[in-house]
This record gives sequence, C-alpha cells and structure tokens, in this order.
Amino acid sequence: MKGTVICCRLCLWVWKCCASLPPLSGGPGSGKGTQCARVVSEFNFAHLSTGDLLRGEVEKGSPLGREVEETMRQGKLVPSVSCLNE
Repeated sequence: MKGTVICCRLCLWVWKCCASLPPLSGGPGSGKGTQCARVVSEFNFAHLSTGDLLRGEVEKGSPLGREVEETMRQGKLVPSVSCLNE
C-alpha cells in the first residue's frame, strides 16, 4: 500500500499479521472512531489508534514519546519517519 502510513512502532506486527485489512484514516471528527467501533463489535477485531498509542508513549516518557511530544503539543502530524519501524 504505497504511501500509506499504516501504524506506529507499537503495532507494526499487527499490520504484518493482518495485511489484508485496510487502515482507516481521516481528519478529526470524520468518523474513524465510530466506524472502528462498529468493526470491533461486528468482527471482533482490535482497534489500534496511532494517536492513542503515541499519547501513551508521551505519558510514559519513552524515547518515542519524547521524540514526538512537541510536534503533538503543537497539533501537527507526527512524521511517518518517527512512527514507522522499518
């Protein structure tokens, strides 16, 4: 899926296991959470939110959290290079 940010370091292994599932993406308030809740409920999948995972890393004070904290505080998107573990 060229050019698509799939997940952060914490959930890359899930992407490798579930490569046939497309990620849900969109701007704030576009309904991602609502649609994910429906998919979780109907198909028993796990909902992994990159934003939630990154906020958790910031709260823990991990190296990744320290790396992305200022960007997130400014309301900017965290660069793919910070989120993806090649």
